[in-house]
Amino acid sequence: MLKNLFPVLFLLLSFQAYGQTLRELLSEPTPIICSHRGVIHPDKVENSLSSMEESLQAGIKMHEIDIMETKDGELYILHDKTLDRTTNLQGKISEKTAQELRQGKLLNTEESIPSFKDALNWAKENDALLMLDAKEAPVQAIMDAVKAAEMMEKVMILTFSRERAAEAFDYDQPYYVSVLITSEEDISYYQELATDPSYMIAYINKAADLELYNKVLEADVPIVTDTMGELDLAAYEEGLQVFREFYEQRKPSIIVSDYPLLVQEAILK
Repeated sequence: MLKNLFPVLFLLLSFQAYGQTLRELLSEPTPIICSHRGVIHPDKVENSLSSMEESLQAGIKMHEIDIMETKDGELYILHDKTLDRTTNLQGKISEKTAQELRQGKLLNTEESIPSFKDALNWAKENDALLMLDAKEAPVQAIMDAVKAAEMMEKVMILTFSRERAAEAFDYDQPYYVSVLITSEEDISYYQELATDPSYMIAYINKAADLELYNKVLEADVPIVTDTMGELDLAAYEEGLQVFREFYEQRKPSIIVSDYPLLVQEAILK
C-alpha cells in the first residue's frame, strides 16, 4: 500500500513546483533570479525565445523582456526604439507595421523577431515568469494581452515614474507592479496609490543607501534590484562573493542580472 503511494506523492510535489505563481515564489525565503533581456550571458541574443529557453533550461525561472509598439499597435519584444542594433531591419519600430516586422530576423540568426504574444505563449507553455519593461508601450494593451493569455499571476510590470505607476495600478485586475523607490516618502506614496498594496514591488537602485533597503523591508514590501554593469563585471572577474555580499546586505526578493547563473550559484547553492 505504502509503495503505491510514492508515485502519487511524487506527482503532487512535481505539480506544486511546476505551477507556482509569482506570489508563491515571493513568499519563499530564497530570492528569484531573473535573466536580463532573457539571456544567461551578454553574448547571447537578447529578447529572443531561444535565449529565454536556454535560461529556463539552466534553472532561471524569471525573464525580463522589453516591449515596444508598432505603427499599427502590435506589441513586439525589443529594447531599442530602433530595429538597427538587434535585427536585420532598419528604422524606428513605431514607424513599422507588424507585417514588416514579421519579415525580419534577429541579427545574425534565422530567428523571427518575437511578438509579445509569442513570448506570452512560450512562457505559459513552459511555466516561466516574465518581468515586463513596458518602455513606451501602453500598459492597458500589455495587460490585456497578459489577461487573454491567462498569465496575470505569472508576470510583473516595471514602472519608473509616478505617472506610469498610476497607469499600471489602474488596471481592472490586480497584478504585480514594480515602482521605483528613491526615498522613504515614495514608499507611503505608492502604498496609497496602489489599489491593492500587496501587489506592490519596490525597485531600488543597486547603489542606493542600505538604509533605504531597510526601510522598504520594514514596510514589508518585496524588493527587486539588479546587478547589471559594474557589479556584474566585478563578480565575473573577482568571484561570487561579490554577489553574496550584495544579497546579504540588501535581501531583495528578485535580482536581475546579465549573469543570472553566476548569481544563482552564489546565492542559491
